[in-house]
Amino acid sequence: MRQIDVILNPVCTCTVFSANGKLILKCEAGPMEQVYKFSELEFSLGVIKEKCTEAFWQGVKARFDMMFAEMKNFY
Repeated sequence: MRQIDVILNPVCTCTVFSANGKLILKCEAGPMEQVYKFSELEFSLGVIKEKCTEAFWQGVKARFDMMFAEMKNFY
């Protein structure tokens, strides 16, 4: 797996990797991580960046908020 780009956004650290015919979008916030995998035959890096809209980042943030709440319940 090799890192090919970083996507700047206000929600999290977002890195794009390439591995085994897939582009992997990895979003990290604190101890939480969300990973999205796309076939390189269907998506290019440019298309993935275009689809990382404000609405996408709002959804990522909402899922991180839910994940943090679940982790808090563990403690």
